[in-house]
Amino acid sequence: MISPLTPPSAPTEHSSRRRAAAEVTLRIEAFLDQVKERGEYQSEQETERATRVVLALLGAHLAGEVRAQLAARLPEAFALILLNPLQSAEPLPRERFIRATAAWLEGATEQTATWDVSAGLSTVADAAADDLLGHILLQLPAGYDLLFGRPSPPDHPHTRYPHTCGHRHHREKRATTAVMADRRASIQHLPVMTFEQMLGKVHYDGAYPTRERAEQAIRLVLSGLGRQVTGEERVELAARLPLQAARLFTEQIPDSQPLTGWAFVKDLATRSDATLATTRWDTGSVLAAVAALAGPDLLTRILRQLPGGYALLFGRAEPTQVA
Repeated sequence: MISPLTPPSAPTEHSSRRRAAAEVTLRIEAFLDQVKERGEYQSEQETERATRVVLALLGAHLAGEVRAQLAARLPEAFALILLNPLQSAEPLPRERFIRATAAWLEGATEQTATWDVSAGLSTVADAAADDLLGHILLQLPAGYDLLFGRPSPPDHPHTRYPHTCGHRHHREKRATTAVMADRRASIQHLPVMTFEQMLGKVHYDGAYPTRERAEQAIRLVLSGLGRQVTGEERVELAARLPLQAARLFTEQIPDSQPLTGWAFVKDLATRSDATLATTRWDTGSVLAAVAALAGPDLLTRILRQLPGGYALLFGRAEPTQVA
């Protein structure tokens, strides 16, 4: 017998939560389905990975109420990515945004990254609608209208971005899909050194007893460096690191105030519960490999951005102070 105090039609808190969770899941699936179709991805995992990268980069370029409003129109999981983005000192031009995306996606080229960005941002544009999209584009450098699939002016169809330019592009892209899939599998990440090679270099140069000990040093130092470097230098360095190393570096949120070189070593020693001497050795061993991958020009820019004391850690002489 049903109690008169609890009508059968009254929803319980548990059932309401379950329905809400189902709605969120459906919303995420619908969003990813659009991205997958436009990017012609082979799997849900590949689709979600590309979407997360594009949203993380986009979030670094938006601010204030515009970013908050866009987050409110995205599935919750993707809204959190947008609201907790990668750090960037200034918005990247369209071409550099594409290169940064390629750097984050294993096996990607600038051409495939262009497709990734277009698939993700055109779906974001649909979620934002034209009213909010106009405000978004005001915060971005010129040319992003093409990435969102909303070229301006609208009466020039030849400027329309590939994913919205009709059947001609679709036929051409399908004809090259197999070739590009092979390229994704075979082309190395931008750096000339793999993570295993980087690990071997640190293992040898640092005279560590095991590769496991060398990997511990890499993880510690790259995570610490990711808390210090910002802006375009951060993006470019990530693009030159092996993929696994780049992830260690970019997973960290930069500190509001970078540490001096000596304070950097002391911070790592505290985090790893090691002596200052051991940590100084680890730091030098890892940053020497990072310096080789960065190259002299980028390293000089990184050192200009950081407080004093880092040049020696990278195996370089401290710059002479001009009176």
